[in-house]
Amino acid sequence: MYLSTLLFVATAVCSSDAFLVTPSRLRHRGRSSLSYGGSFIAQGKERIESVKAAVVSTLAGSLANAPFSVFGGLIFDGGRLTPTWEFNNDALALQLFLFGVVYRYAVRTDENPNLKQGVVGAFAVSRVLNQIRIDDTICSSLPLNCGAPFGYVSWSMIQQALLAGLPSLLAFGISAYVLDSSFKRGLVAPLK
Repeated sequence: MYLSTLLFVATAVCSSDAFLVTPSRLRHRGRSSLSYGGSFIAQGKERIESVKAAVVSTLAGSLANAPFSVFGGLIFDGGRLTPTWEFNNDALALQLFLFGVVYRYAVRTDENPNLKQGVVGAFAVSRVLNQIRIDDTICSSLPLNCGAPFGYVSWSMIQQALLAGLPSLLAFGISAYVLDSSFKRGLVAPLK
């Protein structure tokens, strides 16, 4: 599930021509690409660091989410792991992959905790809002009204947000923590 998505995305990204720095490409681009302080080669190195950040993010977040995901899938889906469950977990792996790249670019070498928390929160909120299902038999539209407690948001929607929100915050939060640790240890280079 996670591994198949990770391998597919990593293969697609790494096999792209943008990551290949070959002598023929350098000759084709001419000396001008190297005259800017090796920008063509530097871009390739930055892309590799972004892929490393994406892979670290995917692995860390997926492992952090796995116990909650399996437990929730078995409890709430009648004791079995459904295709919807698998798709949601594959989607999380892809979101974590993208999170790694965005996090690296957003936080750079900045030590501002609000910036880091904002990136985590933005990804978690986006994921949670996408997972809320509205019951068409209870809600009416234009304007949206789903009953108690707030009219626009029902108790069922709040429950769904909490059940999806806590694991999502954990997955993106752990991913950010592992990325920060990787930056400090030199395993992944932060963007400068």
